Amino acid sequence: YDKTNGLMEIVEPVGPVVGIAPVTNPTFTIVYKVLIALKTRNCIIFSPHPGAHKASVYVVKVLHQATVAAGAPENCIQIIFPKMVLTTGLLHHDKTRFIWATGGPSLVHASYTSGKPALGGGPGNAASLVDETCDMNEAVASIVVSKTFDCGMICATENSVVVVDSVYDNFVTIMKNRGCYFMTSEETKKVVSVLFGEGLRLNIKAVGQTATTLADMAGFEVPENTVVLCGEATEVKFEESMAHEKLTTILGVYRAKDYDDGVRLCKELVTFGGKGHTPVLYTNQNNTDRITKYQNEVPAFHILVNIPSFLGCIGDMYNFRLPPALTITCGTLGGCSSSDNIGQKHLLNIKRVGMRRENMLCFKVPGTIYFKRAILDEAISDLRNSHHRAFIVSDRTTMTSLGHNEKVVKTCERQGIVSTIFDKVISDPTIENVMAGVIEMNIFKPDVIIAVGGGSVMDAAKVMRLFYEYPEQDFKKVTTRFVDIRKCVAGRPPLGKLVMKPQ
Repeated sequence: YDKTNGLMEIVEPVGPVVGIAPVTNPTFTIVYKVLIALKTRNCIIFSPHPGAHKASVYVVKVLHQATVAAGAPENCIQIIFPKMVLTTGLLHHDKTRFIWATGGPSLVHASYTSGKPALGGGPGNAASLVDETCDMNEAVASIVVSKTFDCGMICATENSVVVVDSVYDNFVTIMKNRGCYFMTSEETKKVVSVLFGEGLRLNIKAVGQTATTLADMAGFEVPENTVVLCGEATEVKFEESMAHEKLTTILGVYRAKDYDDGVRLCKELVTFGGKGHTPVLYTNQNNTDRITKYQNEVPAFHILVNIPSFLGCIGDMYNFRLPPALTITCGTLGGCSSSDNIGQKHLLNIKRVGMRRENMLCFKVPGTIYFKRAILDEAISDLRNSHHRAFIVSDRTTMTSLGHNEKVVKTCERQGIVSTIFDKVISDPTIENVMAGVIEMNIFKPDVIIAVGGGSVMDAAKVMRLFYEYPEQDFKKVTTRFVDIRKCVAGRPPLGKLVMKPQ
């Protein structure tokens, strides 16, 4: 509660939450979603993928036992049998308040079209660009450690690498030394026939397999220490299998003519299969122009520089300001409602109670203030070198009758300043009263205004000066009321010299 500014914020859970768990990484996705749900006091019920049902049930059971033993409600974590009719019913259930989807495009789409608030990730198909200025050993090590983690099943893992021509051969040599096998065109065709089915749909049996297993399934031999199968490609199109998301230890490799051509290829790869998700740039970090070009042209929201794609994208590794999360969204570019790494803030509603508080007010004071006796001569003398015609604004009832205006006139005469008096200001002056003074100003042509009197006289003198110097001003705009002094929309031009002599 911010008592000074009168704002109270009350945090409430959004739940109940429906958690969609994928086949590619069911265990740690469920663990992460449970931790975030419990931290925000949300109950969560999972709909697992049929291909990962047993593993999902096991994880939920372990988490449920530990949670209840720690004092949580009995039904705070639940799981349903993976049938589409049950999942559909759960998505549209009256008590479902929020859907947190991680999975294939059809389930994510179903979540977003359920009529319930939802957040979901999109396809990764991460592309990396390796230029001639990077630390090649570090770049290759980063690519390999990311691609081999969990056998390449994570959506944020590199699926394609674009390498600048001048360092392509060196890149290939270092990759081979790291256990990467560059397939011949014939071997690539064989492994594609295993990895993809009709319409280039992923074969679930090939997802998340080791490189040696994939080679064995495709019918060719590779060294025992092989960790990644690399297939060289030249085009980004539907018919090119290496341009697709592969979710296994197969990496598409492209050769770019130069850096600009590499950016073009990465842009095409991300646009083709992972818009909004994650690209990586391996370059010298002092190349700010190259980094800027990459971030501006490649359509993604999680852009990494010299960081392994998967390990960097999930946050809190290699950059400790990227928020850690295991749901990576793609923003509006990828059809998602957020571009964040999904965490606890997304499972909270915040109720705000605003107490009435008065906005700040302020006023400005003159640059020079003269006070005490006998200051009139001193103040007027300061004007004589730069001002020669004084227009005295006052009122007849008090200032003229008491002789104050005559004192100002005589003081001006002694200092060589010609003066005239407008002593027709009334109490609470009207527009007509002010404009009468402006008419006389236009006749006399003063270069300084002297106001002698109280608040009405001083206010009138200010407005007279404004319309004398800027006759095109709109009086209604100038007098527009505003709640906050900082939000005044009517501009006020700078004014000339205005001397105030309060009484």
